[in-house]
Amino acid sequence: MGAAIVALQSCAGQGGPTGGSSPGSVNSAFLALLPMAQVSATYIGSAKCITCHAAEETEFKTTPHFANNVGCENCHGPGSVHAASPGTQAIQQAPATANILTWPNENSPVVCAQCHGPIYNDWNNSIHAQTVTDPVSTGSNPGRCIGCHSSLVRTQILEAGLDPSNLSQVSAAEMTNLVNYSTPPAPSAATASCVTCHDPMNSKGAAYVDWQGQDDMLRHLVTNTSSTALAAIGVGTTPAQYQAVDQSCGECHNARGGNPADTALQTGTSRPPFHEGPEYNMLMGLQGVVTFTNADGTYSVQPVVSNTTHASAPGQCSHCHMGNYSHTFTVSYDTGCAPCHTATDAASRATSVKNDVTNSLYALESEMTAWSTAWSLQNSINTSAYPNGDPNLWDYTSNLGGYTPADSISSANEALVPIEVKRARYNYYYIINDRSMGVHNEPFIETLLTVANNNMAYALSKVGLTPAAVSGSSLTTLQKLSVIQADHTREQLMIRLSPSP
Repeated sequence: MGAAIVALQSCAGQGGPTGGSSPGSVNSAFLALLPMAQVSATYIGSAKCITCHAAEETEFKTTPHFANNVGCENCHGPGSVHAASPGTQAIQQAPATANILTWPNENSPVVCAQCHGPIYNDWNNSIHAQTVTDPVSTGSNPGRCIGCHSSLVRTQILEAGLDPSNLSQVSAAEMTNLVNYSTPPAPSAATASCVTCHDPMNSKGAAYVDWQGQDDMLRHLVTNTSSTALAAIGVGTTPAQYQAVDQSCGECHNARGGNPADTALQTGTSRPPFHEGPEYNMLMGLQGVVTFTNADGTYSVQPVVSNTTHASAPGQCSHCHMGNYSHTFTVSYDTGCAPCHTATDAASRATSVKNDVTNSLYALESEMTAWSTAWSLQNSINTSAYPNGDPNLWDYTSNLGGYTPADSISSANEALVPIEVKRARYNYYYIINDRSMGVHNEPFIETLLTVANNNMAYALSKVGLTPAAVSGSSLTTLQKLSVIQADHTREQLMIRLSPSP
């Protein structure tokens, strides 16, 4: 193996992760990926690989990897044993019986870390490096979780045009790996790994460079302001629908199933229809409730204001979250906000917006709580347990899991909740799940809050209250934020305990 280590020194990059000391160095983590049959193999050079894999060579020649002298064995390990006994396509074999580093562990970030050590270390400290314990969900739609929570599925199934909701399309060997790969966690088991965003074997051309013009072998655009695909997936119910957007971050960070129509709000009452991270929809100003009820009972539609410059910034998400190519994805005011803002200006603006939105969200939550308290008294719901009124009935039923008394989450009670409250709570959770507290799209969030407040003004009037009568609070902004975060934590817990189809 000593000769193999020398052979990899020419790999371009900035050095390996912990355990690798020089550019492109082999380390113990990479060696641990090799199947047992490959451990004794020696390096034979890419020319030998090409005798069987000519098509792959043609594709690979388009990449910066090829231009920087990265060879087949840099990523797949020494090939002598495989060349002597190639067998069938390795993807159809269990990794333990393969004789070449192939799927799934060829997708391990450890492979990329041989050359991209600093980036690997960033990524390894990000949420993308985390794993999902049971990525292959059961039930009516088994692909609902793995579409976004398994880098293996995204690269192996979605990018191949297959629908993860129909796992019968996946070979038996692949299915076994998908079910078992996180127990114990395999090196390729991350939620989103390098190959989720980058295709090490293919360059898609000038349209798919990053916002600074560099070809990073991206699978999807970093900037996409078209709302056509996004609007379609917003109301999608299958992974194939809600993951069809051509935007590197938006392919996962979108309002999957986020249908704001009144008909959907009346039927989807167990939990928010959008899942976890609707950031790209928020950035583009889509999938929020914009209908409200006037004092006379008629409906109006609030004009949508979503002209945030963040949506049209070069690189969109990556501009702010990947300053200096950082893969922690944490915004740095020094790098992520330049050149539009100085660090001081960006920090000041962000703090101001977040405080305003926090105060507005708390006021909205207070209005929904006050409505619930008065409404439960008027309708004699849970009065034995809550003689002064039940404050919790505005929320989605799944968020009240384990809540007592039991009839507080009955379908009969939920059916009585007026549409105005359902509109308000949709926008409330939409803003919370975006998690930027206004920074992604302040004008649009102001629109959503205006609509929610108008709806609650009408709902409160029906129980003899006004927004002004329930808006007073002596809490600090930080204390208000803790109330909002408690709502978000409860919602996220219930999603994990009982994910919807």
